[in-house]
Amino acid sequence: MTNDPTRPFRTQLHRRFLGLVSTGLLVPVLLAGSACTSKVTVHGGAGGQGGAGEGGTGEGGYPVPPTTSTSVDPNPDPGLRKVCAKVPLATSVVDCPSIDDDQAVHDLIGDQLLGCGYDFNGKAEFDRDTSSCCYLIYEYGCTSGLTGRPYTVQGEAQRADAMERGSWTAGNVAEPMVDDLSPEARQALADAWTRDALMEHASVASFGRFALELMALGAPAELLAAAHAAAIDEVKHAAECFKLASAYAGHAIGPDRFDFEGQVSVEKDIAAIARATFEEGCINETWASVLAAEQLVLARDPAVKQVLATICEDEARHAELAWRSIRWMLEVGGTSVRGALEEAVADLERRLAEPGEAAPEEPAELRDTLLAHGRIGARVQEACYRDSMVEVVLPCVKALLLGDEAIRSPSPAVASV
Repeated sequence: MTNDPTRPFRTQLHRRFLGLVSTGLLVPVLLAGSACTSKVTVHGGAGGQGGAGEGGTGEGGYPVPPTTSTSVDPNPDPGLRKVCAKVPLATSVVDCPSIDDDQAVHDLIGDQLLGCGYDFNGKAEFDRDTSSCCYLIYEYGCTSGLTGRPYTVQGEAQRADAMERGSWTAGNVAEPMVDDLSPEARQALADAWTRDALMEHASVASFGRFALELMALGAPAELLAAAHAAAIDEVKHAAECFKLASAYAGHAIGPDRFDFEGQVSVEKDIAAIARATFEEGCINETWASVLAAEQLVLARDPAVKQVLATICEDEARHAELAWRSIRWMLEVGGTSVRGALEEAVADLERRLAEPGEAAPEEPAELRDTLLAHGRIGARVQEACYRDSMVEVVLPCVKALLLGDEAIRSPSPAVASV
């Protein structure tokens, strides 16, 4: 990244994590809390998490009434999504309404895209196999991946829906400055912080399940205690993000019930748990902390900076928990854990080797306002991700797997830090 103010922060994370995974290596480990304060941002310091937000829901306007069940299928082209809204199959031909002509369609798609901006990319087509009207849209202004620890069911990230609810907006966080914001900016910021809040809320469940999995493995007490402490952190993060979202929206926002689909499965295979911990903790939470650092550097609103500074350091500690956990799993699980981690590293390197496409950006008229309130564009998010992986995650996991040999011959990116 040009004009890269958070590189010192990434260097600090690299040294912190390296000290956790390397045996007998004299690497100074920074004290928790030293990296993500406003004071450090003067030297390139810290921040909080990013994302987009929560849209509305709607009914009516279809040739036949739609259900509220929709799906979003990934499209190989960057920024493009095929969004399908399910409708009852009542006739042999269904004339799908245009997004521009039907508010209900607009609302349904906005709900599925979690508040990301989008442009309509042509007439919808009816999919008879799924009884859906499918729209190809161009998506912009949203997080390019899942930062932090998601709660997944069969590989799909789960979250609650947002609702008007005041019990999640209490706390010591100050109110952001909203008086000079346009209605469009306030809505965009409310959407963005709602999405973050819902993801933080889902992370509470994720850490709860992780604690159960650690128990199933017979993990040390300090790992179990840290997992429960991380869940409490996520409750705080969610409440702070909901408070910001509520201030921008002008009404209280909180989470609805979380659907666990009737049961919570607990993985018992140590290799599978190690790989999931690497991907959800070492990768996602490292990225979350670095992304947070970038946001805090650019944010100007004091209330937003207060929230981001807290999230930044907490996410770094959660990543540390993941690194400590996979080191312990490697020690007790041996070959199976090593193989799972090597496969995960190979997958990560393949993703990084794929040619990058130009990521879409948010509307120019909103960009400065969003930056001031802690929201950064998709291109910067992508750059944060790649920098986090190349400069922090890959060197540390290779140090864990290869030992001192990896430290004596660091990757070029790390050697240049």
